[in-house]
Amino acid sequence: FATWRAGAAWRLDEATRLRASAGTGFKEPTFFETYATGFVTGNPDLRPERSFSWEGGIEHTVPGTSLSLAVTYFDQRFRDLVVYDFTRTPNYVNIAAAQANGVEVGVEWIVRSGVVASLAYTYLDTRVLDGGGDPTFETGKRLIRRPANAATVRLASRLGRRGTATLGARLVGDRDDLDFSPYPAPPGRVTLHPYTRVQAAVEYAVLQGRGGGPELTLEAQGENLLADPGREIANFPVRGRTLFFGMRLGAGSQGPR
Repeated sequence: FATWRAGAAWRLDEATRLRASAGTGFKEPTFFETYATGFVTGNPDLRPERSFSWEGGIEHTVPGTSLSLAVTYFDQRFRDLVVYDFTRTPNYVNIAAAQANGVEVGVEWIVRSGVVASLAYTYLDTRVLDGGGDPTFETGKRLIRRPANAATVRLASRLGRRGTATLGARLVGDRDDLDFSPYPAPPGRVTLHPYTRVQAAVEYAVLQGRGGGPELTLEAQGENLLADPGREIANFPVRGRTLFFGMRLGAGSQGPR
């Protein structure tokens, strides 16, 4: 299966750049969708799912500052999506089609030497064009688990010459999902509430491997620090506040050869 992608960029001046790209993609049917037997029947004649996408954007650095901005518009089309249809034999067929488009905005600011703050926001509009009877692809509805609004904020800083520290948060808006809890009744579409995940990480190089010696870096990371119970998938509880500790050990570099 062949795909292609092309892109171009134009620098308007020292501070501004335009860019655009387009391409195709594919996703091979899973082994189960192709060869399942028993309760469901796979379809060895399934075609790969196909997509076409294009995007255009602008990047700009504010003159005299360390503030940079980027805005990107994107558009995607999907066809030959594999759906499950219990009225057919085999049960998997290439029917569904969908579209997704939106805008991404990014801001990065070098606050001072070694300290960087960044913000990213994505607005996403998805729509099922042809569902083919599968509740996962209900015609006219949003694609499941795709939030219309999502944002990420991050602050990173160097800790002297040996360490780094980051603090960040990801905010995810409401999105559709399927609730399979009334089994054997058909699954129903539900809306999941927004959630926020806050995380922090610290790394510190105890040994830097100079002269070919050992390298030792200690790591600590905290996830979901606010213990937000918002679920990413319907009926699957999320892990609460979690701490990880670890280290990396390696051999130092002898320098350039």
